[in-house]
Amino acid sequence: MTTMASKRDYYEVLGVVRTASGDEIAQAYRKLALQYHPDRNPGDGEAVERFKEAAEAFEVLHDQRKRQLYDQYGHAGVEGGAPHFRDVGDIFEAFSDIFGGGLFGDIFGGPRRGGRRVHKGADVRCDVTLDLIEAARGVAKTVQFQRHQHCSQCRGTGAKPGTQPERCRYCGGQGQVLQSSGFFSVQRPCPACRGAGTVIKDPCPQCRGTGVVPDRVTREVRIPRA
Repeated sequence: MTTMASKRDYYEVLGVVRTASGDEIAQAYRKLALQYHPDRNPGDGEAVERFKEAAEAFEVLHDQRKRQLYDQYGHAGVEGGAPHFRDVGDIFEAFSDIFGGGLFGDIFGGPRRGGRRVHKGADVRCDVTLDLIEAARGVAKTVQFQRHQHCSQCRGTGAKPGTQPERCRYCGGQGQVLQSSGFFSVQRPCPACRGAGTVIKDPCPQCRGTGVVPDRVTREVRIPRA
């Protein structure tokens, strides 16, 4: 177990001067996080400890209030306030909200949980049967498939016409709630609205509150020759 006396200076851990800006601190942490990331150092226990050490230093120095306490009193000033990560998963959960997934998610495929992201829609699959001549020469085919489109009755809101989705009272419309563990808090999607920030009290009868309805589409596609 690491004691305060044996802890390295947080600025030393990140390799920045004490007057470093918030951006410089974030950049330094990103560099170390990538260097010591477990995916790049499989089976290396020392790399994991460095990874956790850098995360702890960043968690304190990126927070203005904690940084002021640390600058004035050292480790004693943030005792109990600095996180003690049990494992790498704790770090991913904590900083996916701070960086919006950009720190780890964009590089290592980790999840993004903080804020809202527009997700790419699912691919639509449509099977087409060709004979040998069509496959050899290429052909234009008319195909039909089903996809979802915004409900015309509620215009995609999911709420019954004449009503509107209401702001979630549980999270105050933020879509996120703070869950505390000791002195450390982590943002998570609101369990009441599932991160939407709104709830539908009176759902649209046509789409049943989903905001989308199935739609059959006809398209002509050009299939190139094999």
